[in-house]
Amino acid sequence: SMIHGILEVVRPSADSEVYERELKIAQRVCDFYPSYLSHTIVGISRYRLGHFKQAIVALEEALRIEPIEYGEPDLLPNIEAYLTLALLKNGQVTEAKRIHRLFLEKAERTYWSGDDELASLQAEIDSAFAALD
Repeated sequence: SMIHGILEVVRPSADSEVYERELKIAQRVCDFYPSYLSHTIVGISRYRLGHFKQAIVALEEALRIEPIEYGEPDLLPNIEAYLTLALLKNGQVTEAKRIHRLFLEKAERTYWSGDDELASLQAEIDSAFAALD
């Protein structure tokens, strides 16, 4: 299922075979029934595999589709987090800062503020920004 897929790819300790498998499944879903979740899985998988440009394309599409599918949901802002990271890895610092602001705004207005995964994503983002200096 897509929910299982997202749980698999958000774990940075997973090996590349896991990311490849979930990418293949989610890509197939994107081809027939594109959704914010399938594009998110494709984007995170591609990010984890080091395919940053492809990750950006998928995550931007996920970000575009999400409000169409769900209005203004209290969803964990993982699209914004991984898009920030992929943009940084691709050298697009100005755009990464813009998307990071969206991440922070969404994190503040949702019930995710004390969430471990959110804290982990923020730490990963902080580390990526620090690596630029």
